[in-house]
Amino acid sequence: MCNLLTACTPLRHAMRFEPHRAFRTFVLVLATGCALFFYSQTRASAQTTQTGAGYIASLLEDPAWCWVEYRWSYKGRYTLLADPSHPSAKVIAEFATEYGTVTFNGSSSSEPVVVTRGKNTSGERLVRVPCPPAPGYGAHGFGGLNGGLSLRDTTALLTWAEALASTGQVTSQNSTHKDPLGEGIEIGYGFSPWAGVNNLVVDPFLSLDYQNWSVDYMFPGGSYIGAKSNYEGTAGVKIGPAYEFVWVYAIAGVSFLNETLTVNFVPVSSSITKTVPGFTAGLGGAIQPNWLQFFGVPTALSLEAEHTWWQTVNFDTPASSPLFNYAYKREDDTIKLGVHFYFDAGSPPSSASSPPILTKASVSK
Repeated sequence: MCNLLTACTPLRHAMRFEPHRAFRTFVLVLATGCALFFYSQTRASAQTTQTGAGYIASLLEDPAWCWVEYRWSYKGRYTLLADPSHPSAKVIAEFATEYGTVTFNGSSSSEPVVVTRGKNTSGERLVRVPCPPAPGYGAHGFGGLNGGLSLRDTTALLTWAEALASTGQVTSQNSTHKDPLGEGIEIGYGFSPWAGVNNLVVDPFLSLDYQNWSVDYMFPGGSYIGAKSNYEGTAGVKIGPAYEFVWVYAIAGVSFLNETLTVNFVPVSSSITKTVPGFTAGLGGAIQPNWLQFFGVPTALSLEAEHTWWQTVNFDTPASSPLFNYAYKREDDTIKLGVHFYFDAGSPPSSASSPPILTKASVSK
């Protein structure tokens, strides 16, 4: 609190509303806004006068963009004349005339750029749009040659059974599981095989995972029955629709697992290495935002959930248990977090390459 009048006086003057000061501030802000507005209009007009035939031709010849063609109809509006495509030399020549004008519609480089020729009853216009994916290539940047790395978390369920070698009678059986981490690599090629369904991406792939972990059933005294996973591979396909920068897909493939089977009854241990076939199915999703690139290569992040059924494999009459046969059955549930590089996909034109904004306009009248 202020106890002295002389000490509080400056504070009261600072807090007092003064209409003439507020009015001057308002006029100053208004004048500054008007000046900026007229400057921007003058700047836009100067830029418009530079958009001659050569400038329009350079816009239409840019291979990174396609154009949709409209023509003024008798109904009083522009109607679609052609699907998105690269303009022909004839069309470029027709629009790159002294009558051609360029309008940048909106305040973002992602909004339409319109090139207009003629007026009303004989008018035509081209609207700039991203090019559709080429047939057989793939949609939204998920097509073409791609490769990736993954970190995987596997829950492996091992079920084993012991049976007399002479009669086949099961004498013991049990199961155990393990939840290890692993890593892998993958290569694929995405494309769209059905004309008119360019957002459906099919990606045949080959993956190889290095594991080097064991899932063992332990007995008292240190004996155990187990299987060591050495490496694993899958040849399969991913298929699903792509929307914007998101791809959702199903996974199916034929897999193989190289594993070492062990029957260890202290003091004797016996092992055998076999390659086991299996079938893998799952679901996954990937995102590929425009800003995510690795040394200029479009990059996607993926998350996948897979289940693999492995064929039963046998280890008969091992030296550590010569009177018995052992059957190993594995099923794996795997979560994969991956990063993928799309070497052929390319990326949409950046805002830096888009021409400056000139005036507001509507695509259809």
